[in-house]
Amino acid sequence: MSSRSASLSALLVALVSSVSAINTTPSSVTVIGSLTNPGITRDSCSSGNFGPLGTLWICRDTQPVVNGATTLPVVANTGAVSGTAGSGSLNLTSPGLSTPYLPFDSATECGTYGVCSDGTRYVGWPNTGPVVTFNYAGSVNGYMFVPKQHISGLTVEGGTYYSLYHLGYVSGQSSLLPTVSLDYKTWWGTSDIGYGAYGSVVQGNYAYLFGTTSSNQMALARVNLGSNVFTAIETLSQYEYWVNGAWTTTKPSLTSSGVAISNAFAGGQGTYYYSTYWSSYVWVGGDGYPNANFYVTTAPDPTGPWTTPKLFYTGAGGSSTSLPAYSSVAHPELSTVSPSGKELYISWTQNNANGVYNNPLAHVVWP
Repeated sequence: MSSRSASLSALLVALVSSVSAINTTPSSVTVIGSLTNPGITRDSCSSGNFGPLGTLWICRDTQPVVNGATTLPVVANTGAVSGTAGSGSLNLTSPGLSTPYLPFDSATECGTYGVCSDGTRYVGWPNTGPVVTFNYAGSVNGYMFVPKQHISGLTVEGGTYYSLYHLGYVSGQSSLLPTVSLDYKTWWGTSDIGYGAYGSVVQGNYAYLFGTTSSNQMALARVNLGSNVFTAIETLSQYEYWVNGAWTTTKPSLTSSGVAISNAFAGGQGTYYYSTYWSSYVWVGGDGYPNANFYVTTAPDPTGPWTTPKLFYTGAGGSSTSLPAYSSVAHPELSTVSPSGKELYISWTQNNANGVYNNPLAHVVWP
């Protein structure tokens, strides 16, 4: 073995050893309450830090609740804000329930609500919170990569494409939520990996964008924000893709080989973040339907090596017999404990027989 190969092997062993040394068995996991918004039921809520605004929440199908039952309209996605978490339920504040927060292209996606005259509908169901590229002196700049589908019942017609939304906020603005615009209806097409739609981490000068392949493997792209924090995400020439163990500017397809990152998730919805407590990248999330299992895996770099995902908690399901629970996600921005990452808040969706969702909120303390 050459001296260079030996050095690389030693480095890899050191990286794996350092990752393996992290104790990811929680000291405690305690359900402290729920995400609440009186008169409204929300499905699958993800979140992110949006500077002076606090925590920005992006949820899927949202409906009014009257006398304990859901009623129309069904809004494909909604936004809300909150402060940090405490020892009980967390109230989400929203400007009302009228139209989707992340709007459809009304001309091509069947109007304001995405409901078509033939009984089909367009859905924009976010999987994760915003990619925040700038947060300074009361101004925040962010983006959302949102999967879009045209569905008949639960059957997808024509595949999944991904829209790119821009979010902005300036302290003192009159609107409760960040302003939002649909910048690109189709940023990633039906044959593309939806980078950024699964999750993201902004660390250093880079935004790391995660997306899944056709075989539900995790792939990774990155964008150098150093060029311009306000435009880099919208500039495809700034994107690099992790393929065959190296960064390349050649974009792979949804079915390309050599893009999967082993152990980067457990197969279901989840959340990526960077933990200063562990000095590590972290993924916390689920293994799919129909449960609220929570796994954790860590890595020294977004490209890996990631530890084998470890189950650390299972949340209670709702009263629905077919789909009692799903959407296991984390909310690292809710914590006020230093160093960041010593504690974590997690939530999931409980699906009930009466159609009303509940979103339990739990507090995790790591050793």
